[in-house]
Amino acid sequence: AQGVHAALATVTSLALIRLLQRVRGDPRQAVLWAWCPTVVLEGGGNAHVDVLASLLVVLALAAAVAGRRVRSGVLIGAAIGTKLLPVLVLVALAGPLPRRWVAREWRNWARAGGVVAGVAAAALGAVYLPHVLAVGTRVLGFLPGYLPEEGFDGRTRFPWFQVVLPGLWATAAGVLSLALIALWTARRTDPARPWTAAMVLVGLAFAVAGISYPWYALLLIPLVALDGRGRWLAVAAAAYPAYLAPGLGLPLSTTAGGSYLVALLLIAAASRTFSRWWRSRSPG
Repeated sequence: AQGVHAALATVTSLALIRLLQRVRGDPRQAVLWAWCPTVVLEGGGNAHVDVLASLLVVLALAAAVAGRRVRSGVLIGAAIGTKLLPVLVLVALAGPLPRRWVAREWRNWARAGGVVAGVAAAALGAVYLPHVLAVGTRVLGFLPGYLPEEGFDGRTRFPWFQVVLPGLWATAAGVLSLALIALWTARRTDPARPWTAAMVLVGLAFAVAGISYPWYALLLIPLVALDGRGRWLAVAAAAYPAYLAPGLGLPLSTTAGGSYLVALLLIAAASRTFSRWWRSRSPG
């Protein structure tokens, strides 16, 4: 299994290089995926299936920028079927959403982003239909038990809201904030570079929810490689303190909230530093 997943990680590197070359980016950015410790540890080392979802996401992004919306929808639908989290990338692939309630603008969206979203939903439905027919509602598997076990019932997730709101109120506020971030992302997606909006959405979603499984970041890392702003890898690194917290006797919610806050502060500081450096090199 480890060999297969290492091969998938390698294929993902090649797919990133090809996509970067196609969009006239710097193919050397693929090293942000290929040399990332999280990919080595969680992809090849621990053989998490997330690496397959990451490959499908990269292929879906490549199809989208090539104008192959149906193929993009099938691929992102397959990614979501592999691991639920790529639904965040679908938000960017289906954008940009119209900012006005004008029929013509929504018709234009339906012929572009709407096709990707519709085909993705159909592909996901086709994958799950045989299981629904066979086992009915049990097709959800452990998901109904997973959510409370993982603290989404207000115990540990959405750590920033836990500080000011009790239990389920923190969860409700966290879900609402994620919905608003997704809407903001969907309206500002650049169809020529959908990975940038996807990177911001995935990174902020991880920080807001307080994700504590480092292998989930295998979704974020290829987006960072495509975008080129390596500072967003701080979000991937922030999952490790949260993951190790229970074993070290540290409170999960506080540790996750703190580590993600530090990550976002580092990203903001690096952004300001880079902007100042760029202005200092600009003529005049």
